[in-house]
Amino acid sequence: MSLASVSGILGRLKEYMYGGTKQLPIVLASTSFMYAIATGSIAHLNIILGMTVVAPVYTLIIQTILARITSTGSAWSTRSSSEMCNIITTTGKLDAKFSPSQESIDTIPSYWLMSFALFVGYAITNAVDCLNSPKNPNANQVNYDRRNSQATMVIIATSVFAVLVLAFRFYFMSGCEGVGMAGIVLSLLFAGGAGYIGSKMYDFSKMCGARSSDLFGILSQLLPASAMAPRPVACM
Repeated sequence: MSLASVSGILGRLKEYMYGGTKQLPIVLASTSFMYAIATGSIAHLNIILGMTVVAPVYTLIIQTILARITSTGSAWSTRSSSEMCNIITTTGKLDAKFSPSQESIDTIPSYWLMSFALFVGYAITNAVDCLNSPKNPNANQVNYDRRNSQATMVIIATSVFAVLVLAFRFYFMSGCEGVGMAGIVLSLLFAGGAGYIGSKMYDFSKMCGARSSDLFGILSQLLPASAMAPRPVACM
């Protein structure tokens, strides 16, 4: 394989990763939408509500406040205006050759970061709650251990996934979440707030019923052994 071919493959891979990261919130929300329709899951319905309504409103409020208290172009309140930084492309084409030196006119935080942080906050809170849920006295011990293992794996996997995605976003797409270190730190603080909102949305959905609020189906492991036993069937 020639050097030119390798360079072309790496270029396409980079473009794919840029595009995949850019549209990740849309993929997560769309997947939850399909699950909500197919299963009537309260958890996925809340994820859709959070990512399409709550996160955008939260982001807009912060952007409006920062725009009023800072000067235009302030290094600690602006981010890159590159199309690759936005969830939805407005010019009709992707800018796969993103450069952090592009004009910075948008105000932090980005809708992308707030939506993703809200999802991660909900998912981790969900898994931690499942891990801490008490055992049903009549539940099968094997199912109880399986539930704990599954919840632990979800916590680890979600945390690693979030770190990898954010590392790619902040390193390779530098400028999308702030042009200066102060802006990046502020964006991360606001992301923490979005994650907290996600955790509160899980608490809210849990009021509707623990198992129906579970995003991963972990709490189904809490069913007692009698629920899995065959039931007699009478034919009339």
